[in-house]
Amino acid sequence: MTYQFTKNRTIGFGFGAWCFFFTAFACVMGIFPLDVEVFSSGWNFQFAMNILTPLILIGSGLLLPCLANKDK
Repeated sequence: MTYQFTKNRTIGFGFGAWCFFFTAFACVMGIFPLDVEVFSSGWNFQFAMNILTPLILIGSGLLLPCLANKDK
């Protein structure tokens, strides 16, 4: 027997969509720094780092397996 959150497909899809959009909203709102004055040099730096860091980590996560396969 497999676990099923709900038997109704529409309710399951709605709940999944709500969770996705809530998580996306929280991630986007987490990009903006709160501890510094808006649009100051420190704010701009933190904002840029909050955007660049995940992109660099995702990029290295995609690049390193390719390099490992090439090495084999």
